[in-house]
Amino acid sequence: MALATGAVLAVVPGTSAPAATTSADGQAVWPVTDAHLPTPWTEQVTPDNALPEYPRPQLARDRWENLNGLWEFAGAAEGEAPPFGETLAEEILVPYPTESELSGIDRHEDHMWYRRTVDVPASWRTGGQRVVLNFGAVDHTATVWVNGQEVAHHEGGFGRFSADVTDALTASGPQEVLVGVTDRTDDTWQPVGKQRNVPDRGIFYEGASGIWQTVWMEPVAAAHAVRLDLTTDVDTSTVHVTVEGSRAAAGGRVDVVVRAGGVATDEAADAGASKGAGKGKVVARSVGAVGEDLAVRVPRAHLWTPDDPYLYDLEVRVRDARGRVADTVTSYVGLREVGIAKGEDGRNHITLNGEILFLLSTLDQGYWPDGIYTAPTDEALAFDLEQHKVLGFNTVRKHIKVEPDRWFYHADRLGLLVWQDMPSMKPGRPPVEAQERFEDELHEMVDQNSSWTSVIGWVPFNEGWGSGRRRPPAGSPVRSRRRTRRAW
Repeated sequence: MALATGAVLAVVPGTSAPAATTSADGQAVWPVTDAHLPTPWTEQVTPDNALPEYPRPQLARDRWENLNGLWEFAGAAEGEAPPFGETLAEEILVPYPTESELSGIDRHEDHMWYRRTVDVPASWRTGGQRVVLNFGAVDHTATVWVNGQEVAHHEGGFGRFSADVTDALTASGPQEVLVGVTDRTDDTWQPVGKQRNVPDRGIFYEGASGIWQTVWMEPVAAAHAVRLDLTTDVDTSTVHVTVEGSRAAAGGRVDVVVRAGGVATDEAADAGASKGAGKGKVVARSVGAVGEDLAVRVPRAHLWTPDDPYLYDLEVRVRDARGRVADTVTSYVGLREVGIAKGEDGRNHITLNGEILFLLSTLDQGYWPDGIYTAPTDEALAFDLEQHKVLGFNTVRKHIKVEPDRWFYHADRLGLLVWQDMPSMKPGRPPVEAQERFEDELHEMVDQNSSWTSVIGWVPFNEGWGSGRRRPPAGSPVRSRRRTRRAW
């Protein structure tokens, strides 16, 4: 059973949305007090508090700097030269899409520039440390320059990406960050989900262009963890941890410590995923090599279920080739296993931890009237999931959109199972290069979101939209890549 949810705002063709609140000089002002469809959180958003929470709960570090807030902004022409060193005409509140009222822009641009300067703390530039610039998501194609040097290029509106910007930094003073974005939405075959340049009166909605998830930077050692790949085996009470490391971490060792739950507590949820970890009793330890599957057996494992969403805290230390601890990150995991079994009716049923479980689900589209793709606050982001629990649901099908990491974190700690859709292309028969692009973004989605405890299934195609073929091949690699999730 699935119910469609999500507040939707569409500007009907031939009309226009009210302009954002502006000052005497034409610049937007915050808080937005005259939104035409506000939420309870609209007026809480200002340039000083735009999504301040730590954005990456499964790979958390203590030192970081949030770059959300006011950036310079300008629409652009295709092929336009990057405006290095130039002050752009408008201001935008990152990370809200350009079409949203919270952004202060309140319109779509096919091509656009974002610009700001940042100060890198002197303590980040000692002892061979590297400075990494992170983007939660930018829709759709983004190129990033630091002080005029290209440091990153990424295609896809739903995946996170990072760049080591150390070598592009000047010796001192402000560092210029420039981001060029192209997003033509459904004028192309790019995966768009429900987004349309011209929304209709029914099931297609406003676009969400540009930077729409948190931007932040952090210092790391040359030898550091890039990603944690986490799976669990209930039969053996084992957590499997693979630490993907930087190039300098190759050949190094890793220590993994598992502690009794702490991240799932209300206190930890309020403070952010990087807080609360490491406070519980140590229940398991193991050591291994960077890049190898490390099996950590947890005695008398406390299993995760929607009624009892118990999470273990993880601490992972990366050691360099000389055995010294170079990087420490915190994370968490829930022990659970998904399967399929015959029921009394002779039909296949989904099981959780070996027991048949009926999935009572909504079809959650993740649209906000004030922020479109971006929830106005983290409280708002969690609210939708909290209400699922209040109403008795145990599952969410995230409908042709991929949410920020903190959405999955809230699902993990609250106890909701997630079916994750791949954002669809527009209906029709896409050309071969578009099919290949779709598969690239599908695999990126699976790779980046495979460790969430809540995610139990992947939906590569919604109603066959954009598949172009009766039995497309994209689903089979998804099924084979992740043994603890299912592909439908």
